[in-house]
Amino acid sequence: MNRLALALLSAVFVVFVVASCSGGGGNNSCAATCTTGCCDAAGACQPGTTTAACGATGTCSVCAAGQVCAQGVCAMGGATGGGSGTAGGSGATAGGAIVPTCAQTCAGCCDTTGTCQTGAELATCGKGGATCSECTGSQACTAAGECVDTTCAGCISAGSCLSAGGMSDSQCGKGGMSCSDCTANGATCNTAMGACQGGTCNGCRDASDRCQPGNLNGACGAVGTTCAVCETGKICNNGTCVAMGGTGGGSGATAGGSGGTAGGGTSATAGGSGSTAGGSGNTAGGNGGTGGGSAVPAAGDSCANAIPVTFNASGVANLHADTRMASDDMTASCNEGSGGRDVVFVFTLTSGAGVSASISTSTSSTPITLSVRSTCNLASSQVVCGAGGGFETSMAPGTYYLWVDDTVPTGADTYLTLMR
Repeated sequence: MNRLALALLSAVFVVFVVASCSGGGGNNSCAATCTTGCCDAAGACQPGTTTAACGATGTCSVCAAGQVCAQGVCAMGGATGGGSGTAGGSGATAGGAIVPTCAQTCAGCCDTTGTCQTGAELATCGKGGATCSECTGSQACTAAGECVDTTCAGCISAGSCLSAGGMSDSQCGKGGMSCSDCTANGATCNTAMGACQGGTCNGCRDASDRCQPGNLNGACGAVGTTCAVCETGKICNNGTCVAMGGTGGGSGATAGGSGGTAGGGTSATAGGSGSTAGGSGNTAGGNGGTGGGSAVPAAGDSCANAIPVTFNASGVANLHADTRMASDDMTASCNEGSGGRDVVFVFTLTSGAGVSASISTSTSSTPITLSVRSTCNLASSQVVCGAGGGFETSMAPGTYYLWVDDTVPTGADTYLTLMR
């Protein structure tokens, strides 16, 4: 009898889940059409970047208090630094900074592997951390990171220009840009204007009134606001541009720990006191620091997290070095400046080869130095140093470390090409 009851209960549960997921939409259900976020309890597709609706696929999660939504996953955020009192709360399991994503740090676009590209190529066009687009037909990749066919007044779909009469709710646009799918946000296409109208945008709206996820450095915002571009030193988190924080906090253990340097990660709830975050402790604990949260270093900021280089079939690797959020770990022998921030890449040669590197573009107003070492943190192991942003030399088989070193402390956003 108990087994029968259990079987019936399981069957009811399965029917309930299937009914819930279908949302009454048949083949057009949220699960079938929501490809860039998650489905909320009402069956609506959400970007999946907010604490109220967090997820990369499937059903949205509601993050608990003190958590943030990072890459579609609810995670603890904010500062955990302890206070100075003897009864400071334990912060051992709370906090920590969020690892910046490609969308939060890339000046160009992010490809399908999450790698930052320059965003200026026909196959990988985009800007501000957006997902790379492939320009088709007669489209060109503009400086704004848009695929545009100037001869088309409507929108481009699979290389063909659609006029107002050829548009639909799933293919809508103007000005020769790629067609947008209005149905992703419950909107419809005003074919006369070539624009999506109505629906709900839980992200932000760009200059062309298109709904963006709102989690990009070049398009940051929430609940239908106008997209903002995050300034240097900030990243987009939960639809808000926030500072990439501090060098942060201690463990917040039973003795209170050290509050560390102010700033505290990227969480919007960072800092503050309170026993639940390992802050000031209780009434017997004394005052806690306002810092906290150990900040995760920028990619390539040290030998410990050197960025791996992948060469394509032609022996070419296009690299992105953002030193603006990095620290000053080394000074190349041919660097004419001082205090410049730097990042490091690691690559391996299975056989001897001629290796060259050159700077494609950089926001730096001073020369970028490129230095290669056979031992990452050993200056005497330097193999070659290029003071003008380039070098060409022969290298034996082995593992090497390519340092990209700015000559001034401000840092820069730099793209370069490494060839073997």
